[in-house]
Amino acid sequence: MYENVTVHFIKGAKPDFVIFEEGSEVDRIPLSTLSFTEMHKMMGEKGFKKSFDKTNIVEPADDRNPADDRNPEELRREEMLRHERKLKRREEKEMLREERGSPRAGL
Repeated sequence: MYENVTVHFIKGAKPDFVIFEEGSEVDRIPLSTLSFTEMHKMMGEKGFKKSFDKTNIVEPADDRNPADDRNPEELRREEMLRHERKLKRREEKEMLREERGSPRAGL
């Protein structure tokens, strides 16, 4: 662990190292591309000092993704796109069923 670093585990999210200054995000580094050694090297290069205090690990209290604290309009737009993709997949499956003469056609 590192001094002045809090770890938040986000179910289903790719790991990012996010640096905040005075409550504003100033840097975001994707960790999924780094090896364990590269990650520790990067932490040192960013000026973080190692600590053996494990009280700065925050387990998620629920399945809510803290990344969803983004702009509500952006979240609505993403939800609409997911819904549109879902409808399109459903329509494509229905068309395939109709082409094959599936008994589920029309359901």
